[in-house]
Amino acid sequence: MKLISHRGNLLGRFPELENSPKYIDLAIKNGFEVEIDLRVQFGKFFLGHDYPQYEIDIDWLSCRKEHLLIHAKDFESLSWLSKSDFIYFFHEKEAYSVISNGLIWCHDITMFNNKCIIPLMTKEEIINFKRADIKGVCSDYIQLKKI
Repeated sequence: MKLISHRGNLLGRFPELENSPKYIDLAIKNGFEVEIDLRVQFGKFFLGHDYPQYEIDIDWLSCRKEHLLIHAKDFESLSWLSKSDFIYFFHEKEAYSVISNGLIWCHDITMFNNKCIIPLMTKEEIINFKRADIKGVCSDYIQLKKI
């Protein structure tokens, strides 16, 4: 099962650290994939959920490619990613979104299968989640799945 850190978080939400390059690297160092928020503006790359916060370059992204699941935050980001070989998705409020690698980002857990990644699991959900019939989970508390 894929264990995915939400924005670099491992043991709870820390908004002041989320999406920062060092925080993402810490999650990767701890053995997790990381869902990040990417914005491309005027040919420059930024990490940040609500606005462009941390400028990065293509080399930073490329060096971590196998560990990243990129949430395109706007049309320019989605357009750029659609021409790349990064793993990415876009969603706003949809119950399901297709990820570029063919998996499904699955907010509605009334229906799911072994191609689904279930995001935003709470501390209690991630501790108690025992199902093996999904592809992965994404949480701010992902470290609790390794304990």
